[in-house]
Amino acid sequence: MKTLKIALFAIILGLTLPLFHSCGKYPDGPNFSILSRKTRIENVWAQTETVYASGTVEQNPDPGYTTEFTSDGDVFYSNGTFTLSGTWDLINDKKDLRISYPGVGNIDFEIRRLKAKEMWLKNSNGDVFKYEPD
Repeated sequence: MKTLKIALFAIILGLTLPLFHSCGKYPDGPNFSILSRKTRIENVWAQTETVYASGTVEQNPDPGYTTEFTSDGDVFYSNGTFTLSGTWDLINDKKDLRISYPGVGNIDFEIRRLKAKEMWLKNSNGDVFKYEPD
């Protein structure tokens, strides 16, 4: 009887593990998260790296600049003395992030990686912006 339970458990585990692998919505991960996408975005982020489409990498491109995403959909881009305010939303089945600034318009990013302490956004030029909480 114990052998049957172990075999049944192994079969169920084998059938469900591939489901977890397919849960990942973003190309660079994570494959699974308990936190909602919106909750993972809500934070004050500092850009740590830019990987340009050409392959060039720039470390800490804008020191002192932060982007804050609030739970009510507001976004604040700041360099310490100047702040640009707008709104944000998830679009395209939550695969993309849209930031809207009055007078500037919409800026859409493909979300490449979204964790509580790491976010990678790709623009239409193919540049990837990497962020960590400030």
